[in-house]
Amino acid sequence: MTMKFKLVTFSLCMVSLSAVAGGFSTNPILDVDFSSVRQLDKNVWARTVGVTANTSVFYTDGDQNVTHEGSDLVLEARREHINNPKYGDEKFQALKKIKSRDVSSASIATVEYFTYGKFEIVAEVPDSAGLQPAIWLQGKNQGQYGEIDIMEAKGDKNVGVRYATIHAGSSVKSLQRKSAYSQLGPGFHKYTAEWTPNSIKILHDDKLILVADSDLAEAENCSPLKQPMQLKINLGGGSRWVGPIDLNALPQQMKIRSVKIWSYVPD
Repeated sequence: MTMKFKLVTFSLCMVSLSAVAGGFSTNPILDVDFSSVRQLDKNVWARTVGVTANTSVFYTDGDQNVTHEGSDLVLEARREHINNPKYGDEKFQALKKIKSRDVSSASIATVEYFTYGKFEIVAEVPDSAGLQPAIWLQGKNQGQYGEIDIMEAKGDKNVGVRYATIHAGSSVKSLQRKSAYSQLGPGFHKYTAEWTPNSIKILHDDKLILVADSDLAEAENCSPLKQPMQLKINLGGGSRWVGPIDLNALPQQMKIRSVKIWSYVPD
């Protein structure tokens, strides 16, 4: 699926790189603290715009869906009817069947792709019916499919439960998965992925909840968890997994306080 991207700005603090052998850089290569950053940097982040086949929201590039409030970047899901410009267009396969959406929201992704590294995001997510806030890594996925879900929440089902899942396979229709979850209270929490050529570790509030081998589903000409990946943060919803969005409960917010990325340093 080809999505339209519009670049917007979030500020970025790039710092000098010093390394510890066989691990991650001492200093982050990306360090965004939204308590002190208000200007958006188009060189760091892109906005996904449009509909997707597996959610019931329309991701916009509008200011109403991405704001700054206090110390936080805010992704907001709103009750808003938006027509799908790809409706009826034969070039867009499944998307041509989607006439409109009744919820606008936001999805952001790093412009840069990373191969291995440590990713740490401090965020607060809503437990509202049908919403699916997510922090994840997705590969370029040419001839394979790799995805690392650092955190997903399931609307008002299992309130406080935060899921981590690793998907890998030769295609999106042929995947192996490993999954786990944590039980967290309200408020902000730290979500971390430590990704190396050997393993992937997911931690919630510094507690290890999931470990997988990076060679999961590896085959000839297929290494889905060893390819470059983007970091994505979005407030989706309406999927089969979470169920319909409660329109009367909108607007709802996902708040991001900070994002840090360290590079992987081989032995």
